[in-house]
Amino acid sequence: MASSFFSPKTQFENVGDALINREMIKLATKHSDVYVDASRCPENFCSTLNLKNSKEINVINGGTLKLFLMILKMVLSGEQCYYYLSPGGYFGEISGKEHLNKYINFFILIFFYLLGVKICHVGVSYERLEKNFVRLIRLRSKILHSHVLRDKKSAKYSDSLNIRYTSVAPDLAYNIFHDEKKTEKTEKTEKTEKTEKTESICFSFRTDQDPRQLEIVKKLILIIDELTPNNLKYYFYSQVVRDNESMKSLYEFSKKNINRDVEYIEIIGDIDVSLGFFSNVSRIVSNRLHVLLMSGSVGCKLAPSFLDGYNDKILGLFESLDGFTCPAIDMAELSKNKIESIIVDKSDIIKLGLLQKNRLKATYEDIYS
Repeated sequence: MASSFFSPKTQFENVGDALINREMIKLATKHSDVYVDASRCPENFCSTLNLKNSKEINVINGGTLKLFLMILKMVLSGEQCYYYLSPGGYFGEISGKEHLNKYINFFILIFFYLLGVKICHVGVSYERLEKNFVRLIRLRSKILHSHVLRDKKSAKYSDSLNIRYTSVAPDLAYNIFHDEKKTEKTEKTEKTEKTEKTESICFSFRTDQDPRQLEIVKKLILIIDELTPNNLKYYFYSQVVRDNESMKSLYEFSKKNINRDVEYIEIIGDIDVSLGFFSNVSRIVSNRLHVLLMSGSVGCKLAPSFLDGYNDKILGLFESLDGFTCPAIDMAELSKNKIESIIVDKSDIIKLGLLQKNRLKATYEDIYS
């Protein structure tokens, strides 16, 4: 059997990043022995990934050097080895010390590539890349065994930058979708779930990409308030530390300016508790990709939101979701008529999500074939 190696380094407090890392590792366990270097991961992140309680995952104590020596030993003994890079969205520029460190890592990857290690980058999207970062990603793409983008928009963007990729497949978060009749609830979700969803709307936004975002979201809340019954509860939810301050601000704004029951919810670093919360909510309005996918997996109606070029991964993902008809809210326009049509839309993505999950499984079969 092959061996797969992981060394997670990400936004450890971000539930969405924890989710895609967990599912990436889980999918690999179906095809190989799995080894995870958890030396850079906080304890709560390890718990979220269920590293220490899983019989299918071997946790390596001793750091990245020990991981690399283990890979070297196995590949020299003739075993097929796979090494996975971090999934998620890539954007912006690299410079200074970060620039140097990324090239050092790249040269290590070249060394493993020459030894026959299959390097994989799965569940990736690209947007707004600057010159130095483009150059590195373009070079690195040439040595990847599997470079799997998570949406067609990223594929088109990569084509324009001459970045090589091997395929386009659904986001790793689709692996949590389950047939409702077959779903087994964990102890944590059972504690937070009710028998039925309450009629409510949950707002969850990142507002750190553009100075206009916070004020635009406030306007959006006021428009939706006009369009929905007063007995509909509003939640203001954060699952990323960097969103806490802005979501609290939106909650306080709503307490003062709209006449309805509002509540602030903060769940950092716990996938199951987040899913339990979403199980009680009927609709999500968000520009956070994994807030949308996690809530969609438990039957929430979705209102994806975007601003200019800042949320291409959301647009790309839903454009790739054949059969999903609900349009996204363009926050640069805030058309009341369009928002109303989205807010009353009855579409959900559970069935479509199950199809995406099967595509994701097929992608992993290709990686290990």
